[in-house]
Amino acid sequence: MASKFLTGVLFGGLSAAAAWRMMDETQQKAVKDWIQEKQNLALDKSTEYALEFLDVFDEWLADHPEMTAKANEWSEKVKDKGDEVANHFMSDDFDEQTADLREELKSQQEDNNDDDDIIIDKTAK
Repeated sequence: MASKFLTGVLFGGLSAAAAWRMMDETQQKAVKDWIQEKQNLALDKSTEYALEFLDVFDEWLADHPEMTAKANEWSEKVKDKGDEVANHFMSDDFDEQTADLREELKSQQEDNNDDDDIIIDKTAK
């Protein structure tokens, strides 16, 4: 079934490419404008649905005040985890860890004098 789907996608793409190449510039511009119009319409609809969902959710939270505290607790947990991940990659000891790894690689290179091994190290000159 998947192979039939992929075959259909391949032939559909090839036929669309062939049809595109056979169009003149005005026809291509008309197709581009039509696609842009449909894209803008889809974006407007999705934004409208998202705003409606937020309104309904806000009303629901107003009717259920106990869930407001729970939602705030969840958002704090998510924010804390995000900060933790960001701090892990932006911490000052990241440079120290990198230096430690370079030293370990250098010691491995010095310990192993075989010419058969390939060691890639930009710091070695």
